Parts: sequence; structure tokens; C-alpha cells
Amino acid sequence: MKQAINTIIETVAAEFGVTTMALCGPTRAEIVAIPRMVAMELIWRYCGTSYQTVATIFGKRYHGTVVHARKRVNQMRETNKVFATTYRNIESKINL
Repeated sequence: MKQAINTIIETVAAEFGVTTMALCGPTRAEIVAIPRMVAMELIWRYCGTSYQTVATIFGKRYHGTVVHARKRVNQMRETNKVFATTYRNIESKINL
């Protein structure tokens, strides 16, 4: 499971052009926050981890952060075609 989590984090970081350190760090800047939300959604979806476990991976955030991230990512996938394409590209690259 740890390898799958690392693969997701590295793939999301590369796709959005941010570092893995920034992705797992405390910044709330949108340039990092959106990729972080995508990574949270993918880890929850493909690794079968709890909300709290996913939150812990990303700096011991409250599990509600993951719930919000999943909701926001799914809304963006429905309303933003470019974002939806990016999300599908990431899914195809992680091969889980």
C-alpha cells in the first residue's frame, strides 16, 4: 500500500508541476491545494485507506479535510473539462 501511495503522490505532483514536499506540506495556496485534494481523493479511492489515514499522510490534517477534498474534486471533475481530463490522465498513469 505504501508504494501505491507514493506512486499517487509522485504522479500528481509531476502532473501539476509541484514538488512532493509541497504537496504534503502546510501551504494552502491554490497551486498546491488543488493537487493535494486530487492526491487525497485518489489515495482514498485506490488504496482503501480511512479518511484519518489519508489526512495523516498530508500533515496530520483533520479527516474532514479529506471529506471536503473528495467533494471538491468530484465537483470540479463534473464542471471543468480540463480538470476532468487531467484527473483521467493521472488515473491512467498510476495503474492501480
